[in-house]
Amino acid sequence: MKKTFLITLAMLLVFTGTAFAAQGLTGGDQTIRGNKTFEHNAVFNKNLTVLGALLGVSQYSSVFYVDSGSGADSPGNYGTTYLKPFATIDFAVSQCTADSGDIIFVMPGHNEGIIADSAIDLDVAGISVIGLGNGENRPTIDFDHADATFVVGADDILIENMIFRVSANAVTVGVEVEDGVDSVTVRGCKFGAAETATDEFAISLQLNDASNRALIENNHFDGGEQAAATAIGLTKDTDLTIIRNNWFTGTFTTAPVTGATTASTNLLITDNHFWTVGTADTFNLVAASTGIVSRNVIVMNAASAAAALDIGNCVGFDNWLIADDDVTGAAAAIIDSAFASVTATADD
Repeated sequence: MKKTFLITLAMLLVFTGTAFAAQGLTGGDQTIRGNKTFEHNAVFNKNLTVLGALLGVSQYSSVFYVDSGSGADSPGNYGTTYLKPFATIDFAVSQCTADSGDIIFVMPGHNEGIIADSAIDLDVAGISVIGLGNGENRPTIDFDHADATFVVGADDILIENMIFRVSANAVTVGVEVEDGVDSVTVRGCKFGAAETATDEFAISLQLNDASNRALIENNHFDGGEQAAATAIGLTKDTDLTIIRNNWFTGTFTTAPVTGATTASTNLLITDNHFWTVGTADTFNLVAASTGIVSRNVIVMNAASAAAALDIGNCVGFDNWLIADDDVTGAAAAIIDSAFASVTATADD
């Protein structure tokens, strides 16, 4: 009975609304004796002690919910409970406070179609956008026009457990981290998932100029059948980027991981798996790029191990290649002990 009472009161703290003044719970300290029924949402503005247990009231982070099926973009009345969520992610972002650790939970089955550049812009620092659900029931962003983009415009952002589905031919960029935006984490997401065979991202995820300390992990990047250019694009001089434990499938015309214009520095690209079609490089980094490329497993049509692993001036070791047209499955260990272009010590 005591446990049930504590859980019930703790749940009341989750929901916000107008304080039920008729119950005499506004103002200073209150003592409740006997049973008390709350017919409306109750707001406790101070700490609450129940049977000796202190239930603290959060004064820092806010939690918002988004669901396209049942939500409405109406502040005050919606958003703070899963029973009455907001309808769109961008509106939820507008209700967040910078650097307060605010969390946006996107409900299972949520589907949000976008058609414009920066249609969704995570421009409030320190927020987390977390999809709820598993598999194909995870929240889905549909890119319904070639110009549609999901933009990260502020530092210290987490994006987790989302599906980014391409629903137009040659969408230029899916998720774009803007110039100078640091410490963005993209985790456990699916990129690609083409609605039809002719749909693809040209670039699934792009880090722009001086977008430093990004962490990209545990994602699935699908190039589709129409030969996407690249999965992860490092457009300029990113620093301290970590790309690990990702799964790359489909066809890429350039390379699944591509650098452009200016070298990236202090890269860590490790423990990724590639099952790709075509003869393009697996990595195509700017020549002066530095860092470590290690323990990646590559299955592709490359003519040689060196052609598969164009990692610039990074040091590479314990990367493994099997050309998928080689029925014998002979493996090539690719090892580079010098800080220079990769030298293949063995080939299939």
